[in-house]
Amino acid sequence: GAVEKIVSVIDFGQYSNKVRMPMKLAKEQLVCLRDHYPERLEKTFLVDAPFVFRAFWNIVYPFIDKDTKEKIVFVKGDEEKEKVMGKYMSKDQCMPFFHPKGEMENDLNMKEYLYDVPFDFTFEDYC
Repeated sequence: GAVEKIVSVIDFGQYSNKVRMPMKLAKEQLVCLRDHYPERLEKTFLVDAPFVFRAFWNIVYPFIDKDTKEKIVFVKGDEEKEKVMGKYMSKDQCMPFFHPKGEMENDLNMKEYLYDVPFDFTFEDYC
């Protein structure tokens, strides 16, 4: 059958030290992708990442595998979101904060969606 790919988006638009993701959680997410979904990651978009992330990326970049380098993309601003991320996600599948012309307007209760909705339901099934 067909192999599905995963597109990951990490939005740093509201990032600050007070609301940053714990390193342990970030590591667990990467380990989960590596162990349970090998070679399934299509792209990871780092949206509006702070300068320190790009600086760190430039330091480690030479040591990263070529295939991995191609999967990580920094995106800044609405114009780049539409141009770069639009190739992977259609506007009818995105909320406005995610894609400048996003058409999904439903409010999403993440706690309810992650804990109460059956695993095989899509966002549309949930709404």
